[in-house]
Amino acid sequence: MSLITENGRELAFVYRLTDRYRVNVQVENKGFEQVIASNAFYLDGQIKLPIYQNEKSRKTESNYSGLAYEHSSGDVEKLNTGKDVKEDISGSVKWIAFRDMFFSTIVYSDLGLESVSLNSKLNSDENHLKMLESKFVLPLGKTGEAQPMLTMYLGPNDYSLLKSIDADMGRDTQFAKIVDMGDWFRFINIWLVIPVFNFLETMFSNYGLIIFLLTLFIKLLLSPFTYKSFIAQAKMRVLRPQVEEINKKYPGDDNMMQRQRATMELYKRAGASSLGGCLPMLLQMPFLIAMYQYFPTSINLRGESFLWASDLSTYDDIIHLPSRSHSSVVTSVSSVSS
Repeated sequence: MSLITENGRELAFVYRLTDRYRVNVQVENKGFEQVIASNAFYLDGQIKLPIYQNEKSRKTESNYSGLAYEHSSGDVEKLNTGKDVKEDISGSVKWIAFRDMFFSTIVYSDLGLESVSLNSKLNSDENHLKMLESKFVLPLGKTGEAQPMLTMYLGPNDYSLLKSIDADMGRDTQFAKIVDMGDWFRFINIWLVIPVFNFLETMFSNYGLIIFLLTLFIKLLLSPFTYKSFIAQAKMRVLRPQVEEINKKYPGDDNMMQRQRATMELYKRAGASSLGGCLPMLLQMPFLIAMYQYFPTSINLRGESFLWASDLSTYDDIIHLPSRSHSSVVTSVSSVSS
């Protein structure tokens, strides 16, 4: 697509499909600096993208939809998804992402995006969640100089795919960080859950079975903690009668120090600890939380069925109780498929 002036000056935009998820938009300047003012040698860009409800839960999909960007310093920021947000960014931005729950549109410039303004607005219309908008400036090089090129990714929020694209581009980009897998325990999903899931995916086609085997693997991995917790709880149950005898021997607040000293000596002789049952269970929590954060946003599970569940990425309605009133209210008992 090109603009040609009467004297033959040209500004062109060349679109190239590089693979099934990426489009390159190359700007080509052929003497166009002689047409526009020297103090306005840039291009204004604007992208508006509505987010529609495509999944079962409107609230959940809205919470995972929004804008994100990577600053030139390498920090990746995600705008608050629960309210209207407008943000003007100082400095250069590597890319801007328009995210919904399972798919994203990412706009990247090798020369950076300047004067970026982001606007995310909630929408109460049926099936329409949000309106996402971004305005930015592209520096335009003179004839013979490097011209800006936009790389646009339009595809799924698949961590492995986005990680491979980061490597393939050969640039310091972090597209993979737009995938929501938690903050504190994200590393567990990256280094454990996803590799095991991808391995099982090569052997089995049923995702319900893959989830079962993945859960079983995690439980086996955590079995030493579970065993220690079980042993600690068993010791505490055996020692309970002796602890009650110590409480009877040293009753009242005046004997509190003696009672605690005697109790601790009993625990020491038996090799027991009051925290022995809690600490191993606490160490398991990060793994369970990581899995809980991974499953709802896994593109692999979207639309996959198992037994009565029609979509493993969302909750499943098991029982529908009809209302006795004339209204169309339906009470449902739900469970998370995963």
